[in-house]
Amino acid sequence: MLWRVFRPALLMVCTTLAACGGQRAEPETASGPKVDPGKQCLEDARASHPKMPNEPDKIEASQILVQSTESRSADSSVARTPEQACLRALEALDALNKGSSFEDAVKKFSDAKGATKGGLGLIGRDDVDPRFADAAFGLDINEFSYVVETDAGYHIILRTK
Repeated sequence: MLWRVFRPALLMVCTTLAACGGQRAEPETASGPKVDPGKQCLEDARASHPKMPNEPDKIEASQILVQSTESRSADSSVARTPEQACLRALEALDALNKGSSFEDAVKKFSDAKGATKGGLGLIGRDDVDPRFADAAFGLDINEFSYVVETDAGYHIILRTK
């Protein structure tokens, strides 16, 4: 549901990434001015998600976490800028949209320590960052989010139950 809201921006970024071999470019938009895909990704990842009425107390979720040098508890080997991390999370989302399994995307893109399936188990709103919770609790079962920024990095969230 949430990723559908940002699908035009995602398609523009993914097309740009494919066209330039993974390097960022500034494509012309229909309105004329150039758009920096990294800046657009960050803006979209920071968007607020309203709390849903009648949501359950707990849900089960999995995540793909992509970290940058500014992410809380990032490994010293992480050398991505926030824009690069956000764009890498968009690559993971694109892979999911093209049919990749969540588990395969976790293995390929996630920086979470020991990530194999990305499972977080049963979580309540108070167990996770409020931005993460707002996005996760707004998902339908078996739906994944758009990129969500928290202090830990850039997440793609899959609600599993």
